[in-house]
Amino acid sequence: MDFNQQDAQTSSIKEPNMLPLIDVMLVLLVIVLITSPLLTKALNVDVSNGQAQAVQSAQLTLSINDKGTWLVNGQALNQAQVRHYLTEQAEQTDLSVHLNVGSKTQYQDVHGLMSLLNELNIDKVSFAKQDEQKK
Repeated sequence: MDFNQQDAQTSSIKEPNMLPLIDVMLVLLVIVLITSPLLTKALNVDVSNGQAQAVQSAQLTLSINDKGTWLVNGQALNQAQVRHYLTEQAEQTDLSVHLNVGSKTQYQDVHGLMSLLNELNIDKVSFAKQDEQKK
C-alpha cells in the first residue's frame, strides 16, 4: 500500500487527531472537579447580637515532689485539702492545671492526682518534669 499516492478523483484533507486532546481535557476536568471542593473551606461563624459573657479562667500549679508531698501553688497541702481547694476553684472558674512532677515521684502519687482531676471534671491539664537541682 502506498500512502502517498492519491487518486485524482478523491482529494482528502488531512485532519488532526483530536482524541488525545479530548482525553487530556477530560482528565483535567476531573482533576478540577475533585480538587475544587477541597480548596474551599468554609468556617461557619454564628455572630449573635447578644452580650458576651466573660468567662473567668484560672491557672493553678500542682506539684508532687519526690517524697510524695502535694503542693498547690508552692504551698504543701494534704490530699483532702487539695480536693476541697480544687472543688472550690473548679466551681468558680474555668480551671487550667499545670502539673509538675519530680523525676523520682512514684507512679501511684501521680495516678492519685490524675484520678482526682478526672473526678472533678478538670480536663485542662499540662505536664512538666521538675528539673533536678545540681549540688
